[in-house]
Amino acid sequence: MRSKAEIKEQGKSVLKELRLLLLNTWYLLKSNFLIVLPFLIVYSVINILVTSMVVDLATFLALGATGQTYIGPDNAALIIRSPVTILLIFLALIAVCFLHIVEISGIMHAYSMSNIGKKTTLRGMISTGIHSGIRGFLPKNWVILPFIIVLIPLTGFFSLSFTSLQAVIPGFVREFIDANTLYHGLYLLLYFLMLVIELVCIFAMNFYLLSDASFPAACRRSQKLISGRVGFTLFFLVVTAILFSLLVTCVSASVSSLLLQLLSLFRKTLSATDSSRLAAWILTTNSFFGAILAPAVNNAALTTLFFQLVENKNMLASLSRSAFHDQVLTRPQLACVGAAAVLLLASNAVINIGDLAYPQPETLARPEIVAHRGDSVNAPENTTAAFELAAVEKPAWVELDVHQTKDGEIVVSHDDDLTRVSGRKLFVHDLTYDELQDLDVGSWFSDEYSYIRLAKLDDVLKLLKGKCNVMVEIKYTGFGDHVEERVLEIINSNGMHDETLIISTHPGTLARVKELDPTMITCYTMFLAWEHIEDIPYADWYTVEEGNVEIDLVNYVHAAGGRVYAWTVNDEAYVQYLIDCGVDGMLTDDPIMMKSCLDRAKYDTGLFRYLRIYLDTLREF
Repeated sequence: MRSKAEIKEQGKSVLKELRLLLLNTWYLLKSNFLIVLPFLIVYSVINILVTSMVVDLATFLALGATGQTYIGPDNAALIIRSPVTILLIFLALIAVCFLHIVEISGIMHAYSMSNIGKKTTLRGMISTGIHSGIRGFLPKNWVILPFIIVLIPLTGFFSLSFTSLQAVIPGFVREFIDANTLYHGLYLLLYFLMLVIELVCIFAMNFYLLSDASFPAACRRSQKLISGRVGFTLFFLVVTAILFSLLVTCVSASVSSLLLQLLSLFRKTLSATDSSRLAAWILTTNSFFGAILAPAVNNAALTTLFFQLVENKNMLASLSRSAFHDQVLTRPQLACVGAAAVLLLASNAVINIGDLAYPQPETLARPEIVAHRGDSVNAPENTTAAFELAAVEKPAWVELDVHQTKDGEIVVSHDDDLTRVSGRKLFVHDLTYDELQDLDVGSWFSDEYSYIRLAKLDDVLKLLKGKCNVMVEIKYTGFGDHVEERVLEIINSNGMHDETLIISTHPGTLARVKELDPTMITCYTMFLAWEHIEDIPYADWYTVEEGNVEIDLVNYVHAAGGRVYAWTVNDEAYVQYLIDCGVDGMLTDDPIMMKSCLDRAKYDTGLFRYLRIYLDTLREF
């Protein structure tokens, strides 16, 4: 057992090593700032443009090959099963992976050269990056694809490139995982395993760049290098990330405060809205600086630690001397890269030429607020208490979900399975309405709502009539008969045909509603929505998962006379982007928060609109 003196001495040694590594990281950042920063800024723009072009081209070709005009939940399986689509997805992933490798290798090359006292050039960074990217096409290096495209983005632990900051899991998927204990546990286990693999292979890109080894061999060398130093490596990377986050936050706050002070020159007093705008500016500038600078800081830290460990383990001889020179692309290589760029640009121009026909409005319309399951932040979802609160807050719409009981009653509930809200494994379709009245579906939210029982659709419509329009989502379960007929009957008996629309994730349900009443507005709830969804024959309007909303998609639907609503928007960071895309409304669990966001939002068009869309895209990448 070690003495206190030995432990104290070891602690001092670790802190000394940490200080030296941080100083060397700062030296690499400072000495390469004027070459790495322009590279990152320009490359971020190229990355977004090229990635968008590749996705657009692959989507266009896949739709053409399968005879479809849109991609949605009803035809996604058909399109994905196509051999052409599988090939296009593979090629698109290779193209995106190539972009990642070029960026990471270019930055690492600059820092590696600086570490041995040499200077590099922007041309050298690009050429070295492209050389490394071309090596990735070799079969022996194909394992780099899941490492770059899947592992790093999904963990979001230590981004090395602009486009690998973090993969965004759709909100409805997160809700599904979090609601199920088994799936949540499996997700955490998978995430932990991916994190371990990423940490063990953290120096794989360094070895791949600075040696002639294949990527699998580079991973094995990384494992050997980090052996016995996993704890310190993790400690150093976390400390670096914390310091970087603090620095970016300070800079963002300073820049935002300066903007607010400039604004005060033209106003005698600043309102509460201006203070809220300051907070929004801080978040925006923080996202911008963080997205642009994170690859620079992380690669500098990783390069510093890599050379420290390599020297300590006498592995310098395994590095290729030729890697420490600015590489130059040959004429054939330049010709191939140029031809690929021209082909991609030309293809994208042809695909998107029709988008120029859509006129730009003078000002953007304020989206309608849709209280998703009522005010489900302040009361139990889909209950009279949530609907009463929502009615007071006066949203344009209230959204609710319905199921059919064993005795044919239509009740309001998000799920057929009542385990989540009642704590008992029971199903709506197995119980009569009277039996359901014995179930407490409010205590899960708060003991204050222990009196809450499932309500009939008829009672809820009577409660909301004259106060809010209503979106009734028919949940398809395969149980119950003539559900659509019964829902339409209840709506019409309350005289709310023109104040109600029917939504569903199930195409058959919407088609049946249209068959029964062609004048009833139907709305297709889509977790996947690409291209010309206005071609769907049984839908008038659309609710689209927030992560799939794009300005082109909204333009297509508007041109056909439809509407697009985004769901479920509970994060303020998404609101301005969705406004800029032109959505007609947003489903939210928190109508009060949404109203505040819409009050502070910007509704101007022109260059600033597209600049905001670019910055939001930058944040998402």
